[in-house]
Order: sequence, then structure tokens, then C-alpha cells
Amino acid sequence: MSKVSVIIPIYNVEKYLEECLDSVVNQTFKDIEIICVNDGSTDNSLQILEEYALKDNRIYIINQKNRGVSVARNNGIKKAHGEYICFIDPDDIYPTDDILEVLYNTAINNKVLICGGEFSDFSNNEKPYVLKQNFDSSVKGYIFSKDELIQYKDYQFDYGFTRFLYHKAFLLKNNIKFPKLMQFEDPPFFVKAMLCAREFYGIHKITYGYRCNHKITIFDKKRTLDLLKGAKENLKYAKKYKYNQLSDTTCIRLEQFYNSYKDSLDWKCLWLLNTMQKYNSKIEDFIIKNNLMFKDYIFNEIFKILQKLFSIRKEYSNNKKHNVITILGIKIKFKKSSNKKSQKNYKKVLKNLEKEVKLRNLRVCFLVNETAKWNAQSLYDEMKKSDIFEPFVIVTNLQNLTGRPSYSHLLEFYKSCVDNVQIGWDENTKQGIDLKMFRPDIVFYQQPWDLYDNQNVEYASNFALTCHFSYAMSDAASCIEAHYHDFYSILYKYFVFSDAEKEEYKNKMKDNCKNVLVLGHPKLDVYKDYDEHKYENKYVIYAPHHSLEEDSLNYATFMWNGEYILNWAKQHPEFDWVFKPHPRLKQALIFNSIMSEEEVENYYSEWAKIGLYYNDGNYFDLFKNSKCLITDCGSFLIEYLPTCKPVIHLRNPKGIDYIPSCRIAMEAYYKAWNVDELNKYLDEILIKNNDYMKNVRIEIQKNLKLQDFNSTKKIINFLKESIGKNK
Repeated sequence: MSKVSVIIPIYNVEKYLEECLDSVVNQTFKDIEIICVNDGSTDNSLQILEEYALKDNRIYIINQKNRGVSVARNNGIKKAHGEYICFIDPDDIYPTDDILEVLYNTAINNKVLICGGEFSDFSNNEKPYVLKQNFDSSVKGYIFSKDELIQYKDYQFDYGFTRFLYHKAFLLKNNIKFPKLMQFEDPPFFVKAMLCAREFYGIHKITYGYRCNHKITIFDKKRTLDLLKGAKENLKYAKKYKYNQLSDTTCIRLEQFYNSYKDSLDWKCLWLLNTMQKYNSKIEDFIIKNNLMFKDYIFNEIFKILQKLFSIRKEYSNNKKHNVITILGIKIKFKKSSNKKSQKNYKKVLKNLEKEVKLRNLRVCFLVNETAKWNAQSLYDEMKKSDIFEPFVIVTNLQNLTGRPSYSHLLEFYKSCVDNVQIGWDENTKQGIDLKMFRPDIVFYQQPWDLYDNQNVEYASNFALTCHFSYAMSDAASCIEAHYHDFYSILYKYFVFSDAEKEEYKNKMKDNCKNVLVLGHPKLDVYKDYDEHKYENKYVIYAPHHSLEEDSLNYATFMWNGEYILNWAKQHPEFDWVFKPHPRLKQALIFNSIMSEEEVENYYSEWAKIGLYYNDGNYFDLFKNSKCLITDCGSFLIEYLPTCKPVIHLRNPKGIDYIPSCRIAMEAYYKAWNVDELNKYLDEILIKNNDYMKNVRIEIQKNLKLQDFNSTKKIINFLKESIGKNK
């Protein structure tokens, strides 16, 4: 019988598994067994385990179907032979080689059932790893001030179970195991163990290293419901033992996770949350604060049904606003102009700006909320040179934060792009800051959706001219149509790429398009002095789109080529590869069950090993220095055309039609509908260097008048004329 059993649950962690195993097998305490529970991995994790098991007979492999981390750990407990048990996750490490020796000897010498040390984390992006313990007050239990025996009633903490050693017979006797949850499965295990033991020995030493910044957890309805179930278990324990500190800490956990799970709350989650009020009054405060009352939810659902039968409200049909009276499901519509108010506002704003421009520079705001969609650099730079404009960037956030990078990353990116960045989002309230506070005269919107009420175009039209040019040069008409009623029709000016786009917009919207102006696109101004002979034919860029959902644009083709292109790239290291995915691809792959979170992270990390993973907005230098682009992204079909280099256009037969300019550009690209065609073009273009459609692209570029890269100046001149400065 071994003295300690180390249990490792494993699912698709080939990138980090060896580091974890090395930190365990190299422990100075040798009398251990290492139980590796392979939870149905589909990557090379099992192969790595088998290689280590051949070299170290202390390693035991248990294979099971993918049933989750709780089942994996519980199976490990059943198979364990050690006197004590500990747990480590396969992407984490023991920070020093003496961890198990210190924990075991301390447990034996002090005759305790549970013994543990301190928790630390380290960034996956730092090499060598730096252990950190700068924790806030909600996780102060991660650290012990000295070595001592501690009563759990004086500790009442719930996180960090992996830094402890547990007596195996004690766990079995008290039926202490992990609940079958996808989220918050370990705090109930940890709390029950502590309650049964009543005391433990704490060591003033870091005994666990937690890897961070390497994966994203996306909350769906199942994960959200499991989080609430786990929290309820701990609240019940706290109520039973009258542990008020533990109860309050659990309430804090619900608050901390809220922005991640709030969009996944359904009636089951709300019902469960509302049943938790009896355990702590702070739950009631939390529910009221965030308007999460179950009875209100039910009332609203009933109201929606009644509204379909009897109502008076505003609706949008054919992109026109109507007053609608509904009686027993029969609708009677009365037309009402959707943009009359905003156009009246602009007349007042223009009169005011004609006066103000004589006294001061006009403040031009670029309202941004994503890095990959930054396309106004040339316009910002040109306005900076102007004697009448004062440009600045307001960095806000999207209302739906799921799968988004941190706000600090947004700020850092834009501070690297421009010299005047303003904070437009309150990290405490998670709300946009009132746009009016920044005193803008002109507002350029980066995109039409997910805007806060105090920053949207209708609100801004009361005090500023609102403008927009699409971040993507391939917006399908359906995309414009979806947002027309509350964005495009209210804009002061919507700048489009070509006459063909304006005409299609007009036909689709049945609108006179008075606020639509054809001035090209500022994105393409980066090509003004471009000469392909001055740049390297270096990068091969793979840029997959995110539109995997049935009701989306359906441009995405990742399902049939994602793995194939990665493997082809691995087989051809002679090329400099760039992986440039759409920023929403990760989230789309997980939501559409194409890949698990672990599989997505592994896929992205594989690209980082063989080339450059690039996910920000300033990508035109990559384009200029590239050899070829492989993509299903509509916007890139135009944006890449001025390079005169080949594109392998990955096609989806369900894809929504492109804008006219894209359709023209596509005639000069190599269209791949399947793996066989893709392989043919990879061989022809990259291996044989035979780009036989280049002359066609040059001719199309002339027909589209892409040599006229002056959109930035045209927009500035138009704004000057609007305020009477060019008269």
C-alpha cells in the first residue's frame, strides 16, 4: 500500500500534461501512486500517459468515457490504495519537489485527517513561471500566516481543495465525494470534508501552482444550473452548522460569476436561485438588485402571451416603424417614421457646429468595443493633422461579455494605436459611461449592436452627428436589414464602399437612402503607396470565419477544413504560417458543439507552436507581406485584393450572398468547396507557385477602382462641408 495516492483527472490536455506529470513524478517523496483517469480524451493525452507509465511503474491509467471531472475524481478515489489522497489538475503543477513529503510528514506528525498549504497562480504566458499570491479579500483563505492546527469554524473557506492532503479512510467513511456538476463541483467536496474533520493542519508554504490565462469558460444553461446547485449545497451546509462567514462567502461567489452566467439564466436557474433565499438574506438582495425574481419571470412570460393577443406597441416591418394595435391576435398597423426625430436633431446640431467650429476644434469620438474591428486608424491619424478636428477614442464594452477579452486588454490595445484614449465603461457597475459626458460633436460607431442605451446612435443624435462605415467590407444585406430599424436609419451618415452597395442597400431596405454616401472605405487607404515588389512574399494566412449557426451568414467552413489545414501546415514548415481567426470563432465552436473548450484551446495552441496566432485589428502589414490567404471571411475578399496575391476562398453552399464588390472579386479567386479542391489549390499555389489568375485580379481591381485610396480625405472633406468649413 502506498502512503499517498495522487489523482489526476485528464481530458484533452496534451499541451500541459507533461509539465504536470513531471512535477509529480519528481517529488522527493517516492512512496506514492499516481492515478491518471483519462476521461475520454481525443487528443494525444492517453499516448503521453502510456509513455510515462512505461517509464514509471507508479503510474496507473484508468480509461473511462467522457463523463466529467467529478466522475473521474470519484473513480480515482475508489481505485486509490494510498493512506492519504490528494488531487492535481492536469494543467497545473506542484511548484517544488518536496510538496508531498512536507504534506505527508506534517499530517502524520500532527495526527490530522486533512493537511494543506497555500495556493498560488501563475500566468501561462510567462516563462519562467512566476508564482503569485496577490489575492483579494474574498480568497484570503488561500494563505496561512504560520504552521498551525486550525478549527474549520474559525476558517470557513471554500476554495483551493487541491492544495490539501485527505485521509482516504476518512473520505470513504463519511461518503465524501464530488457532486456530478460541470461547475462549482469542488467547493461542496471541500466544505463537507472540512465539516466532517472539524479541524486541519495549515502550512505556511505554497503547495499548489494554478495555471491561468490559458482557457475560457463559457457558461451555457447546464453549467449555470450546476453552479447554482453547487452554491446551494454550501449554503445548506452553512445554515446547518450556523457558519455565517461561509454563507456570506458563497453569496460573494454568485456575485463574482454573475456577468459570466447572467445571459444563460432560464426558468430552472431562476427557480433554484429563488429557493436559496431562505439560507441567506443576501441572496434576496442579490435577486432584487439584478431583477431575478422567479415570480416576475413567470409574470413576464404570461404577459408576453397576452401581448400577442391584446396590445398597443411599436413594431418594425420592412424596416419601417409602426404603431400596432393587436386584438385577439389580429394586428392593425399605423405607419410612423423611424428617423424623423433624429433628422430634426441633426439640423439643430449642424447649426450649432457651424458656430462652434469658429471658436474651437470639433471633438470627434470613435466609439470602440473590440480590437479586431479597429478600422479607423487612417481616419484618426488624418484628423489629428487637421486644424479643425480633435479626435479621441472612447473604449467601451459590449453588453454581452461572453467570450470577450478583458477590458484592460481593450484599453492596452487602443493606447498602442492612438494618443487620446478615454475610459467609456465602468468596471464596477459593468455599464457604459454616458456618452454625453465626453462632449462629442461627431461620433463614429465601430459597429451597430450590443450598444448601451446611453451610448447608442438614437441617444447620441440629440447632441452629435453620428457616422458609421462598416468594420467589415462584406456586410450582407441581411445583416444591415437586421439592425436597420435601430441603427442605420438613424445615422447622420452611413458611408458605403461603392455605388453597387448603395443600390443593393436601397433595394433591400425600400428606402431613399438619403443618409447613405459612397466614399470608399478608410481601411483600404493603407494601400495608398503600396508596391508589392517592396514587400516579402512571406506569410501564408489562414483566416476562418465564425458564422457556424444555422441562422447566421453561414460563411464558415471550419467543419470540413479546420483540422485539415492545421495538419497540412504542420507538414509544410517551409512556409511562415499565420492563424488569423475571427474573434468570435472560439465561442462559436463551443456553442455549436463542434469542439469542447479543451479542444478549442488545444487547436489554437497547436497553431501557436508552428506559426503566429494573430487576433487584433491592425493586420494589413501581414497582408502586404504575405504569400497567400486562405479564408471564408467575406470582408477579406475585398481587403486583400489590392495586394494582387492569391486567395483560396473556402466556400459554404449555405452561405448568404455577398455584396456586389465581393461577388466581383470572387471571380479571380480559387474557390474550394471540399478538401480535394483545397488540396489541389494548396499544391498549385504554394508548392508549384502557379498563380494563374493573377492577371484577372489586376483587371478586377481596376474595374472596382481600388487604386483610388482616398476615402479618409473624402470623409473629412464631407464633414467640413457639412459644417460650412469648405464653403
